[in-house]
Amino acid sequence: MKKCENPERYRKEIREKYQKIKRNKNKNKNRASEEVENYIFLKLIDKEIIVIGKVINLVVDEMENLAVGDIDELRRIQSKYETTIMQHFKDNHICRKIVEDFFSNVFINAYTNFSKGGFIAENKLWSRIEYVESFDINVCPYCNAQFILTIKSDNQEERINANNRKLVGEKRRGTSPELDHFLPKHKYPLFSMSAYNLVPSCKICNQSLKGEIEFNYEEFYSPFEKGIDDSFRFYRRMIGQEANQQNSKIVEAITVQNIPNYVNSILGISNDFTISIKHQEIPGVTEKENQKLKKKVENNIKYLRLEDIYNFHRSYLQKILLQSQVYNELYQYQLEKGFPKLFDELKIITSMVTEKDFYKDVILSKMVSEILIDELGHSRIEGNINIIERLKALER
Repeated sequence: MKKCENPERYRKEIREKYQKIKRNKNKNKNRASEEVENYIFLKLIDKEIIVIGKVINLVVDEMENLAVGDIDELRRIQSKYETTIMQHFKDNHICRKIVEDFFSNVFINAYTNFSKGGFIAENKLWSRIEYVESFDINVCPYCNAQFILTIKSDNQEERINANNRKLVGEKRRGTSPELDHFLPKHKYPLFSMSAYNLVPSCKICNQSLKGEIEFNYEEFYSPFEKGIDDSFRFYRRMIGQEANQQNSKIVEAITVQNIPNYVNSILGISNDFTISIKHQEIPGVTEKENQKLKKKVENNIKYLRLEDIYNFHRSYLQKILLQSQVYNELYQYQLEKGFPKLFDELKIITSMVTEKDFYKDVILSKMVSEILIDELGHSRIEGNINIIERLKALER
């Protein structure tokens, strides 16, 4: 804030504003002082005002990094800010509060206006809805178990298409994902508008489970953290040996339709299992760093109730496992021979594993993909490849 570079001139400006408000609005001394920005500066010495200006300018210089910087950048800025505050205002609580209140008002007010939406250029509306759409995320990044979607209300559509005819009748409401401040904005106001601190999420994760719990980068992981998907993995643990009666009926129905006998491999798959999530050490990372990641993973699992959420979806996983057994490589080969023109499309339909880059678009995709690969991947694929190669050799 350049005004702070000349304290005497700035104090004079504050006094003039104070007198003008008091005179024009006929307010008493206390009421007038409340309406003058930085009225408290009149009580500060020159050195304090200059230092306050330097601290504010430090943050202003980082504005672009605050807006679009990744998590490492945000941590760097926060560390730099806290170090500067402690360096200049360790024992000066008044100046420290002035700086903190200034940033709190600026950034939180900016977020409030952003939430309401407004035009940042001619015919260019910018709000939380446009922000969420720019992420191109279809599934909650905290849980990967709930779809998050944006549907504009009729009022929002009218604001975007101002030249269009107004809609007649009762206006329809819209919906959009929650916007979670991973680091709480009341504690970290600088990050109120930071892209990497605003997580589009489902209502269950944001309001019901995370709620007022104060997350931080040391004890919890952000879904925007680089490589975080590699630090945990899903597993299925059987807790009973009895065959699932429902699966048996499905298998019998399939067999009646003369599907080849290899589908009988699905017999013995049980519905009696639990889904667990475990930390996975990342190769090439130090033991200390892996332990920090383990703590983060365990806390996210605990407080976002991830294992409870995924165990609710056991029947969905069971259905996918069954389909994967039925549509195995050998069966796909038979389909290719019988319907060569359709096979490319059939392969897409019968593929149950989602590539990591598309987890953000497919519900429950990380769990399904990892368990399928672990349980059905190597043994089934290797055996069927041998059979397929022998069949191809006979056809030559």
